[in-house]
Amino acid sequence: MTDRFTERHFDLLKHWQGQPHDSSSPQQQQAHDELKEACAVTAAWAQEVQTRLFPSGHVGVRRRPTNQSALTCLTGDGQKRMAHSIN
Repeated sequence: MTDRFTERHFDLLKHWQGQPHDSSSPQQQQAHDELKEACAVTAAWAQEVQTRLFPSGHVGVRRRPTNQSALTCLTGDGQKRMAHSIN
């Protein structure tokens, strides 16, 4: 498992975007498995931002490897507020 996005992740996302999931396709299943790593990177990033900057906030992550997003709903000390989505 990697702790950052790789060029391969971006290539796979670009190649498979918009295509319906086909569980009978070995190529697509391989890509799906590899993109689970990128989903974990997205989740870890969002959690780190939330933990460091907004400890009372929360993180929601869509765990669909070909349509990844993380929404960080953050609240702070009354002065810092942020909602951020990564797609």
